[in-house]
Amino acid sequence: MFVLTIIISAAIYCAQLWRHGTTVTPDGRFYLAMGNGGIVPRPYALRVLPSLIRTLAGWRVVHAVSYLALIAATYAAVHHVSAAHAMPAALTIAALPSVRQSASWPVLTDMPTWALIACGVVAAQHDSLLAMGIIGLGVLITERAAVLATVAALPWLETDAAVGLLALSIAAAVAVMANTPAADTDIEWLRHPFKTAMAKHRQSSLLSWWLPWGGAVLALPCISKAPLSIFMVAVAYAQCLVAQDRARLYTAAAVTVVMAFTGLDPMVAWIAAVITYFTPITEV
Repeated sequence: MFVLTIIISAAIYCAQLWRHGTTVTPDGRFYLAMGNGGIVPRPYALRVLPSLIRTLAGWRVVHAVSYLALIAATYAAVHHVSAAHAMPAALTIAALPSVRQSASWPVLTDMPTWALIACGVVAAQHDSLLAMGIIGLGVLITERAAVLATVAALPWLETDAAVGLLALSIAAAVAVMANTPAADTDIEWLRHPFKTAMAKHRQSSLLSWWLPWGGAVLALPCISKAPLSIFMVAVAYAQCLVAQDRARLYTAAAVTVVMAFTGLDPMVAWIAAVITYFTPITEV
């Protein structure tokens, strides 16, 4: 079932590429500039991974590997709790509109971040020290990746490991921000992120905030019974306070959301996966 899950997920990825091709987003242009030695504005300048990748082809490789790691780790994380839910849960993530769209936007740190979160959860289910090592790599992706991965892994982390990881992640982020040179900018949404984000979000319908979850909303009753899951979803959504994007940000909670599938009948989990695949790509 694991191999079949990977094959179907890869087909979903390739279908998105075939239909919509590859586009370099405005953020992606900053990252390509970084890879070629350019100095860019914050927060882009704070991210180490983009400075290591010079070409679009290099980004595609990193993106595809991260995507497969996301699907494989999600399958393993859910399988650890319920084998019957592993495949529909992993395929639901593969089918999320934000994840499908991401296949056409490879020059971004989203997919590596989502993969890190999923891998961190799997590691935490087996060994806290291993989880600390994997999640710690998040400081190389974005200034918030390690924090997000730690919060997602909280249900399985020992208390001292969780506290230590959060403290180290925050300290590393602060150290990077204090020691990273950045270019000046007159771009409004970089100079005033909260103001710009709030202005953009006020124009959005309430429906658009949960529609990109597709069939995964069927897990909401189960999530509501788990305080740590609610916390992870809240943290993921909170990123929207300083960014105009939406689903790209709160997809960080995707592994936590599909973990809640284990509280559903397996057939309902499969229905959720199918609904998610047929959910159109709208808000990302």
